[in-house]
Amino acid sequence: MSQSDTELHQLLGPVTTAQWHWKPDEESWSLCQMAEHLVIVEQGVTFRLRTAPADGIEKTMGKQ
Repeated sequence: MSQSDTELHQLLGPVTTAQWHWKPDEESWSLCQMAEHLVIVEQGVTFRLRTAPADGIEKTMGKQ
C-alpha cells in the first residue's frame, strides 16, 4: 500500500456508510466517488511517469 493510500484510509476511516454515499444534490459527487476519482487519477499519473521515455522528458524541458 502506498503512502497516499495509507493516508486516504486514515482520513476516511471514521466516515460512516451514510456519509460515504451522501450527496448534497444529484449534480455533486459523494465522498466515495471523489475518493475513487483520486485513486484512478493517481494511478494514471504514476503509470505515465513510470512508462515515459527518458528522452521525452528532456524534449519538454523549458516548455509550459
